[in-house]
Amino acid sequence: KLSVLEEEKAAMQDDFQNMLDERDAEIMQLEARVMLSESAVHSAKNEARDELLEETKRQLLEELAGEKEQQSERLCELEALAQAKDAELATAEERIRELERIVGLAKKKILAQTGQVEKLTAERQELLDRGQA
Repeated sequence: KLSVLEEEKAAMQDDFQNMLDERDAEIMQLEARVMLSESAVHSAKNEARDELLEETKRQLLEELAGEKEQQSERLCELEALAQAKDAELATAEERIRELERIVGLAKKKILAQTGQVEKLTAERQELLDRGQA
């Protein structure tokens, strides 16, 4: 009887360890996804700013070339363009905030799963302690 119990205990410990290994793998995958998301957010933010700056610069140079006699009229157009670009930037920043929110949720999920693994590990240890007593 004792050897059967020991075999069952060993099988349960193996199953539990496999479950913990699977959880660890899931957590590592989530952490990798979070890192990729953070990298994507950072890249998107920089890319949006660079594109906006380059586009604005190009448009300003086109607008100013050879049009000195219409400076006051062009100034109004450039101000409207700047407002439009500000609106585009606000939209890009809103998307970045949304991506950052998603990253935050993923981090919370990782923390929750980490807590779950710690809880399961503590429960396992408690069962092991009871089994030895």
